[in-house]
Amino acid sequence: MWLSVMDKYLQLRRQGINMEAVKYEDLVRNPEGTMRLLLNNLGFSNTDVQKALLAFTKDSQAGSVLSRENLQDIIIPSTSMDEAQHLLDRHDEIRDGTYTLPGTIES
Repeated sequence: MWLSVMDKYLQLRRQGINMEAVKYEDLVRNPEGTMRLLLNNLGFSNTDVQKALLAFTKDSQAGSVLSRENLQDIIIPSTSMDEAQHLLDRHDEIRDGTYTLPGTIES
């Protein structure tokens, strides 16, 4: 699913739709700085940063198998990792999970 979303982003950029991406890791490591950069790039005021960060205080998937709590306990089998790598090996551009999309905001 991750590769599919990444691929769609690349397709849309090639069609001239300029979008910006944000790395989840940056949001976790530096939520305020990353959100400030994102909102500035989108033309919003810096006063909106704290409002935007409120979205991360609640787990939107709470109570489901995709909740933050449940995802902490997931162990990905090596066969799944092998299948994922096989798909990445066949992709024209994205070769591993460290790929950075064009237009990614760096914080």
